Amino acid sequence: MGNCVTYHLEIDQTARVATFVFTGEMTAQIGQQAFLDYINRPEFDPTMPMVTDATGVTGVTSGYTEILFKVTALLPHIRRFKTPVSSTILVSQDVPYGMARMLSSVMDAMSNIKIDVQFVDPHPPGQSTNADGSGVNGKVICSPPAGIPSGDKT
Repeated sequence: MGNCVTYHLEIDQTARVATFVFTGEMTAQIGQQAFLDYINRPEFDPTMPMVTDATGVTGVTSGYTEILFKVTALLPHIRRFKTPVSSTILVSQDVPYGMARMLSSVMDAMSNIKIDVQFVDPHPPGQSTNADGSGVNGKVICSPPAGIPSGDKT
C-alpha cells in the first residue's frame, strides 16, 4: 500500500473561509485532488480566503518539479481566481514547511492565490483534534507505491 493522507474540507459561508485539514504523508497529487474537490463544490467562491491546517502532515514525498507540474495542470481552474485571495498554510514540521514555501513561490508566479506559510505549534494547550484528523466529510486518499502509475488499481 502507498502513503495515505486524510483531509477534511469545509466551506463556511458565514465566516467566509474555506478550511482544509491534512494529516499524514502529503504528495502534490493529493494537493491537486483536494484543490479540484474544493473548486467543484457548489459553495465554492474564488474570493473566499483559504486556511490549510497541515500541522498533521508527517512528510512530503513530492519535489519542486512535481509541484510545478501539478500546478501547471490546474491553471485553467486557477484562472477562476480573478482577484487576489489569501491562503494561509499552517505547518509544524520542517519538510512540510519547505514544500509549502515552494508551492507558495509557484503560485505567486502563476496565480492570484497569495500563500502565507506559517510554522506553528501543532497542539496548543487546551485544543483537541479528532484521532484521525478527519471531520464529517473527511476523505482518505492514498498515493500508489513507487513504480505503480497513479491510474493503476494494482
